[in-house]
Amino acid sequence: MDQRIFIHLPYAELTGRLDILAREKLYPEIYLPAHVLEEIPPSALELLALALQKNQLCCTIHGPFLDLNAGSRDESIRKVTLARYGQAFAAARLLKPRQMVLHAGYDRWHYGNSDDEEKWLQASLRSWEWALEETHDLGLILALENVFEHRPQILANLLHGMDAERLRFCFDIGHHNIFSNLPMKEWIDELAPFLAEVHLHDNLGEDDDHLAIGQGKIDFPSFFQRLRENVARPQLTIEAFDERKVRLSLQALEGYYGKEEKR
Repeated sequence: MDQRIFIHLPYAELTGRLDILAREKLYPEIYLPAHVLEEIPPSALELLALALQKNQLCCTIHGPFLDLNAGSRDESIRKVTLARYGQAFAAARLLKPRQMVLHAGYDRWHYGNSDDEEKWLQASLRSWEWALEETHDLGLILALENVFEHRPQILANLLHGMDAERLRFCFDIGHHNIFSNLPMKEWIDELAPFLAEVHLHDNLGEDDDHLAIGQGKIDFPSFFQRLRENVARPQLTIEAFDERKVRLSLQALEGYYGKEEKR
């Protein structure tokens, strides 16, 4: 199994880390929040792209998400969301990521009944059709991450409705442990055909702690077993937010995949 491991890193923390990543055969998932997209000139992204190339590092991007909703029934909010995504796509033209993670924007407290959920879905379909058209020449995979979705059918309906090879699913195992009462098995079985990436971090089931793998209550042995049973081979991205937790997570992954499989 040819398995690359990606490390989630905010743009501001990349300086001085690329050499370490290259030496250890790890790869960055670059988080580009809204203020970075507003403030960083294209020339800075061009320099970063050159540094990635020099270090022989591919990358992925985690796009902006705060206060954004591609399925908003407020057309102004939806258009602002797409404009922000457009900035992220412009960055992707320079950084040439393998894929980009974005949030779908569903919230059960806003769209909890079937009528509201259907309206969210129809608005979402328009937004992601636009996003795929905007990135057509890049061939960029867009992976939608679960956050507040409490059941997998919400994202499954969107992905089946689009039926697009470049619109995929990013399973955030930590978010599942907080926001969904349904077994992990149901999520993986429902969305395995779309699974392009997993975000790996742990928590105690109450807050989005972003602990190292094994420091919380998530059943990682069952998770990796379920991936094997579904013959799912997604990108693995560690989302533990300090170096010590990243190191602990890497050690844990060696127990599931073996050192020889990571490159």
